[in-house]
Order: sequence, then structure tokens, then C-alpha cells
Amino acid sequence: MFNRKYSEMSPKIIQAPWSFELLDLLEKTYGKEPMHIGKAFKVYPMFYPGEFVMAVSHGGKGDYLQHPVTYMVSVDLMQDEPSKEILGSITDAVGHFFDDYFSHTEDFEPSLDWQEYSNRNNIKLFHQSTRENLDLFVMGEKLLS
Repeated sequence: MFNRKYSEMSPKIIQAPWSFELLDLLEKTYGKEPMHIGKAFKVYPMFYPGEFVMAVSHGGKGDYLQHPVTYMVSVDLMQDEPSKEILGSITDAVGHFFDDYFSHTEDFEPSLDWQEYSNRNNIKLFHQSTRENLDLFVMGEKLLS
């Protein structure tokens, strides 16, 4: 559902040490922002066949009715886990997005189509931003499994 390659398969959502490190970095970096008060970051590493999608949501703590801001980065995956270089590029992309978001929150417009993302490592990444509530998606996936 949230993948670029449009696989009908449900993703494997696996929390790994690097996903907790990204969450910690986001909280340390943006935790004092006025727009962050009363809100939380959530990280969803999703594995699809041949693709890895890192989705990061920023929204109300436990408030499923609030529309969060969700940023997703996709990369083709040729192995079971993304390399450190890929994870570094994804972390940079997430940081650039939230730097821009927190400095222009009133002007935020989601980019619903996947777009190629240029990065210093020349890793082919794609990104998009939405108002999707991934907590509801994850709850639905659990109910269906």
C-alpha cells in the first residue's frame, strides 16, 4: 500500500536497532520545536519484495484521529537488510524533510507522488510526503493477519 513498486503483498514491519536510533535522533533534534509539543515521531521500517520503505510520522501521541505528517523514503533492496550507506542516506533525507517541515509548517503541502531524491551518495532514493495515519494502517494489518 505504501510502496513505490505497487506490490499487493503486505509489508514486513520490523523494528531494528537502526530504526530506534533514527527515532532517538529525531526526538533529540526536533524535541524542543514548538510544533512538536504534545506530538511524537513514529518510525515504520517496511520491507516489500525488492524494496525497503522507511516511513516516519509526526503526529499526536496516541490520537488516532489527528492527521500526522508522514514522510516516506523508498529504495530498491537487493539483500535482506539495507546497508549502512543506504541507512545513512535515508537518515539524511528524513532530516532534510523535517528541517524544511519545521521551518515552514504553515505552508506544508504533501507530495503524494513518488519523486526521485538526490543525495550525496548517489544512491537512487525516492520520497513522498502524506497525511496518512500509519498507526491505523499497522492496526489494520494486525487485524488481517
